[in-house]
Amino acid sequence: MFAHIVTAQAEAEGFDDLTRLVREGLPGIPQQPGFRGFYLLRDAESDKLMTISFWETRDDLQASVARAAGQTAIAGLVTGLRAGSYEVTMSA
Repeated sequence: MFAHIVTAQAEAEGFDDLTRLVREGLPGIPQQPGFRGFYLLRDAESDKLMTISFWETRDDLQASVARAAGQTAIAGLVTGLRAGSYEVTMSA
């Protein structure tokens, strides 16, 4: 299994808009090949956020990243966007 992690700084007043955009996009994500789960985490004190999505294979993850690359609406609501992909080597 593979995880894709995105971290960013949300604008405090834009977090609700960001959450709405993510929620609107979620219904289609579970139908994507290899999807295994998704989390949106927020530190309310600093408005830092993190998304973690899980994918069965590296190819599934890379395809999801390619699909998300065209979604520019979210980019206007955050700063310091950083992303990385990781192989899940242990879970409990």
